[in-house]
Amino acid sequence: MTGELRGISRMSKLEEIEKAIVELPPGELAKFREWFDQFAGDLFDRKIDATPKRENSISWQSARLEACDFR
Repeated sequence: MTGELRGISRMSKLEEIEKAIVELPPGELAKFREWFDQFAGDLFDRKIDATPKRENSISWQSARLEACDFR
């Protein structure tokens, strides 16, 4: 999904990241995966922490489930 700007091919930021990840050597890929797992976990924790804490609340349980979706 490369965009064209005045005849010059330009990759999106996401495409650049994807390309860089694919080109990582195995050791660096392992480090990246470890970092990303931590990053995703932190996002999950922040979203859960921002939801109301009433565990019996349907809205709290729903928000907890939504936090699992990192899209």
